[in-house]
This record gives sequence, C-alpha cells and structure tokens, in this order.
Amino acid sequence: SKLESAAADAKAAAAPAPPAEPAASAVVSEPPKQEEEKEKYVPTEADNLALYNAVLDVDATKVTSLLQKGLTMNEETTDAAFWSVVKAVDTAEKEDKPLSADVPQMLHHIFDADLAHLLTREQIRTNLTCMQPTESGLTTHGMNYIFDDSSHKDLPLEEGRRCED
Repeated sequence: SKLESAAADAKAAAAPAPPAEPAASAVVSEPPKQEEEKEKYVPTEADNLALYNAVLDVDATKVTSLLQKGLTMNEETTDAAFWSVVKAVDTAEKEDKPLSADVPQMLHHIFDADLAHLLTREQIRTNLTCMQPTESGLTTHGMNYIFDDSSHKDLPLEEGRRCED
C-alpha cells in the first residue's frame, strides 16, 4: 500500500498544474435560463392521449415510461386509472384468475398522482382550543349543569384542558 501511495504521489506531481486563474473567474455563473427551457420536456396532446389510453388499458409499463419521460397524470387521467384498476380487479375475481402484475404498479402511480393533486388543493386549517367547565363560582345551582343532560349545552366553559390526576 506504501508503494501504491508513492506511485499516486509521483503521478500527481508529474501532471501539469492547471493555469492560475484570477479570483473573479472562480465564481461559477448559472447557465442561461433559455437553455434550461429548451431541455425541459413539454408534453404534447398526443403524449397526453397516449398516457390516457395506457391508463385505460392498465398498461403499467407504458404508463411508467410516459411518466418518466416527464408527463404527469391530471385528475381526469388519475380517476380513469383508478376505475380501470377496479375493473381489472373485478374481472380477475369474476374469472377466478390472478391479478395482473400491472395492477400494483398502477396503484402506486395512482397514489402518487392523488398525493400530488391533494398538495395542490386549497388547505383549510382550523385551530381548536380545548375547553373545560369553569370551576370558579360553582354553586349547587352550577353543579346542576353537570348533572342535567338537557342543560349541559349551557355549561360555562373556559379555555384549557382538564387532565386526570
């Protein structure tokens, strides 16, 4: 191993040193955005139709290749894919045949597309605050709120959580 490291050091020393560059040229500039756009795949209507037809045929190999090419499944195609898989499962069950290997692959594509669609939808969040009965000022009359089912909706509440001791 000492011999190998000595040979590597000798080879590195024999290699010509790269020419010195000014410090300003050490900054890497980004390529023009026009080149990125040229390389970016833009699906055609024929590609989208091919994807839709592959989905209807439950052809996972074709769907996979089209998705890898850069196509995405829109909601209509995803819905068609789901019902095509359901139909394939029903048909296999009716004919007492095993499921095609395309079915699990198609389900993965469907779940991935569904998640992508879900993430693009408007998300509404509601902050819920735990409420507990007010303890201050409880009298015998106030305890009736707790024991009377018809008036529990009128029980005075305060923010917070009552944990078991």
